[in-house]
Amino acid sequence: MTFLKLKLNTANSDTQLSINYSLGCLVIVTACLLTPLPALSASICLASSPLTTPDSRFVDNNDQTISDQETNLMWARCSVGRTWDGSTCTGAALSLTWKQAVEEGPNSTLAGYNDWRLPNVKELSHLIEYSCYDPAINENIFPSALGVSIPYWTATPDSLTTTKAWFIKFISGEIDLDKKDDDYAVRLVRGGL
Repeated sequence: MTFLKLKLNTANSDTQLSINYSLGCLVIVTACLLTPLPALSASICLASSPLTTPDSRFVDNNDQTISDQETNLMWARCSVGRTWDGSTCTGAALSLTWKQAVEEGPNSTLAGYNDWRLPNVKELSHLIEYSCYDPAINENIFPSALGVSIPYWTATPDSLTTTKAWFIKFISGEIDLDKKDDDYAVRLVRGGL
């Protein structure tokens, strides 16, 4: 595993420091974010922290896709299996194994494009809203993110074993590894970082 978690000796003894070496991320989490929270209809965001994925960063292409002006990536607005109805994603999202998820992109012709693919972990991590929790994704741009507690596959396999790949949980922004035969959600991308 590429994470290192340390308990810091600070005024708040429940502060944790997480370092993800593979992504070059440093995340500081306090106990208030680790405590189970009641179900709410909106994200819980830190008022003193600027949004990392503000609405202004994205362009709605009005064809079920969103363009990210920071990364020059084009995203499917909805998870695979769902459709944008003009205000939200409807229908049943598909849960796919990693192999199925990798194969889904080239089969998609969303918005008339035929170069869709499963995003790598670096690309998908750009959608994490680090100032918010439950979910840790911009719901104005990517609403109804499949219950957000369900992980989303990335195209990045584990470098130590052939049986695992990276996923992201948008309820918390967690990035971790799991077995490739597990069924997870998929959000397609086109372009490249």
